[in-house]
Amino acid sequence: MTGAESTGLFSAMSSSQSQLCNIGGREVSKRRWVGIGALAICVGIETGFVVADASRWWRLALLPLLYLSILGFMQAHASVCVRNALTGLRNLGEGDERVEVEAERYALRGRGLTLIAQSIAGAVIVTAILILLHF
Repeated sequence: MTGAESTGLFSAMSSSQSQLCNIGGREVSKRRWVGIGALAICVGIETGFVVADASRWWRLALLPLLYLSILGFMQAHASVCVRNALTGLRNLGEGDERVEVEAERYALRGRGLTLIAQSIAGAVIVTAILILLHF
């Protein structure tokens, strides 16, 4: 395969992957606000930990909120709702509807599981950094 062919293939894969979504603008906005809200709560709690000179291990309590925040931002960025992806639904503004094409349902399910795994990994990494830094 030549360089031009591989670049074309990569571009085709990238564009099809970026078009794979199951939520529209309003739903994307909801997930972005969940990410912002959970992050704001994390910052507030971490500030409280610093002021109270809490043990570094209290930062583990931030893990679920960090997961929620990261998942919200990632769902908004990908325009993919994890719940919808796992149940074979989409909501592009007209309410929930079933994804009829099996290959698309399968691809969305994989994308949803990937978002979950990436969000867990991100939350664990950020929590570990907070524990190690222990302001």
